Amino acid sequence: MIRIQSGEDKGKDLKMPKTPTLRPSSNKVREALVDILRSKGILLGADVLDIYAGTGAVGFELLSNGAKEVVFVEKSRVGQQTIIENAQKLKKSERILVIKDEALKALENLKKEGKKFNIIYADPPYNISDDELQAIEEHIVDLLSKEGLFVLEHSSKRTFNPKYLITLTQKKYGDTMLTFYGRAG
Repeated sequence: MIRIQSGEDKGKDLKMPKTPTLRPSSNKVREALVDILRSKGILLGADVLDIYAGTGAVGFELLSNGAKEVVFVEKSRVGQQTIIENAQKLKKSERILVIKDEALKALENLKKEGKKFNIIYADPPYNISDDELQAIEEHIVDLLSKEGLFVLEHSSKRTFNPKYLITLTQKKYGDTMLTFYGRAG
């Protein structure tokens, strides 16, 4: 079961479809993410981009804790529908946008539109290639606000060495790692 861990929607359940392709972030990881973002003073009023959004659990946790809006990027129809249903259940439909596309294409389009985000969160498949991660980073550097953070959820057995962003900190939760990146300079 997925449940909002904190904020105005604390304790509310989220829909979780029975499909092996969606791997939601654990309650512990989402709670830790909120604590870290809150401590950095970046969460309240934040514009958030949630890439590989799945069920939308991370984005809804951030909305519950003061984020202004969340743009979800999810290619699977099951995930897209789950995000929409969860938004309706939490009465957050007016504060979300669901982009139904592949991550790289969605990032290219957002970049063309000149969008900027305070927080960009990505939880790609753990077997994502280094080349695809590098391509994602190339777009993220243009989408991230000056003081913004990019947070990558990944296997703790894997590393990613960015070319355009700087690694700020890493936090390990079992087999899961949250790595926080910022803009160079």
